[in-house]
Amino acid sequence: GHMSDGKDDTLEALGKRIESIRSAMLVTLDENGQPWSRPMITREMDDEGNLWFFTKRDSTKIQDITSNNRVNVAYAKPDDALYVSVTGLATLVDDMEKKKELWNPFVKAWFPDGIDDPELVLLKVMPERAEYWQGPSTRVGRMISIATKLATGGKVSTGKQVEITL
Repeated sequence: GHMSDGKDDTLEALGKRIESIRSAMLVTLDENGQPWSRPMITREMDDEGNLWFFTKRDSTKIQDITSNNRVNVAYAKPDDALYVSVTGLATLVDDMEKKKELWNPFVKAWFPDGIDDPELVLLKVMPERAEYWQGPSTRVGRMISIATKLATGGKVSTGKQVEITL
């Protein structure tokens, strides 16, 4: 059946957690399949679950994504025993409207020329799978898994692991 309510709740729950952390480690695979990780600040998770970041056009992460666009974005907030992992497909988006929407003065530290800096581009990650663990620091909390099954449609399993379509 159509699970739109459950979908929105779960996606919203994921978004709230990501919003409470924002600092992420973005893992890309280089041309040899070697994983590389670097810190990124999440600008937003949009209504469809896409994660948005500002980045430099000539950075190594962009080279990596050009050869393999599957990435992982990992968040950790140990004080709250909260951990989030998102795996998905990364694309480069050069859209001035979106840049203006996501711009804040904090970004200027990396891009002194501001929003018109030709090096400034957006990185969009479309999640295929997301999980978060949350619980008292003494034990591991529940895990919720989100899977995008664009062609096949999603199903909700009976166990603790919930699969939905984004």
